[in-house]
Amino acid sequence: RFERGIENRQRSADLLAGALGEDHPDSIQARHLLGRAHLKASGYPEARVELEAALESARSSLPPGDPIVLVTRVDLGQIDRIEGRTEEARMHLEEALAGLRRTRGDVHPETLAAVAGLARVRRAEDRYDDSRTLYLERQEIARKLHGEDHPESMRAVSDLADLLLIKGDFADATIIYEELVPRARRVLGNDHPRTLRWISNLGMCYRLAGRFEETRPRYEEALAGWKRTRGGNHHSTLRTMSGLANLFLMQQDYESARPAYEEAYDWYSRSLGPNHADTLQVMNNLGQVHARDGRPAEGAELLETALARCLSSGLIGADHQVTLWVRSNLGDSYRRLERYDEAMANLNQALDGARRLHGDVHPDIASAHDGLGRVLYD
Repeated sequence: RFERGIENRQRSADLLAGALGEDHPDSIQARHLLGRAHLKASGYPEARVELEAALESARSSLPPGDPIVLVTRVDLGQIDRIEGRTEEARMHLEEALAGLRRTRGDVHPETLAAVAGLARVRRAEDRYDDSRTLYLERQEIARKLHGEDHPESMRAVSDLADLLLIKGDFADATIIYEELVPRARRVLGNDHPRTLRWISNLGMCYRLAGRFEETRPRYEEALAGWKRTRGGNHHSTLRTMSGLANLFLMQQDYESARPAYEEAYDWYSRSLGPNHADTLQVMNNLGQVHARDGRPAEGAELLETALARCLSSGLIGADHQVTLWVRSNLGDSYRRLERYDEAMANLNQALDGARRLHGDVHPDIASAHDGLGRVLYD
């Protein structure tokens, strides 16, 4: 379906450019829609080419505040965020949002898209208070535009729940998803992509709360749905597989966790690049599996590589959540290797970073203290 849609968008863009010229508003709009079609199909390099071409033509022939200019920048900001270029994403989205507020008003679908995109960028930058404010604004705009049961309104609620998960507020996130999943089944159907994603996220809530008996059925239902609707190599399938692997890790079922992480890591590396936060998070989890399964040297080697990428790529940084997780698990690997000074150094850095990121009360704070206690005990 995505391929047919892209083919038709390509044909439309080519015909309009030939008949009207590249800089005609209709040609620019067609090029933008072609880029958006690639974006929806996760074809990020192709989407960037088309959207940047549309933006260049729009800037040369249309006023700076023209809606085509602004919505194209929103879509480019989304690609930048996905690819880890948060500074570029923020610039596109902040400027586009200001323009859309002036030209479209605060309650408009295009303004809504810009608010949602900027909220995700601020979350990726660990600016959680800013992100929460934007998510709450997004919920209000979506409710006014569409009502409570519209998919966009439900998605706005889901993204706030995701933020609560990151902040360690598992109880409130669980409450949201327990209400959202039945509504999604009723409104969207059991195999709708958002229904499947929210089922998986509810499984993650249960996993993080230690409710393992309730976790596995959710992950397995979501995984089966993704395989039916998207196939085995789709990013949503592999992300759900990675979530199931996280459950296996917590249950100390390392033989089941390892191949799932390895498959997910291969896909993330190819699709998002070796330095993307999602790639490095799976790499971190795979390092944990090696360390806990009696192979701490292999775990340490993998985690050292992940840490070097976190610190040198320019996409993440020392206080990013993934970097802190890598440091914490690297400290545990060093402890198992009896490299206690290096273990203490990494665990203390993970603890200090978690305090800067989350304050004094967060599960990661407790985890870092536990790691330090294990080193001191040994």
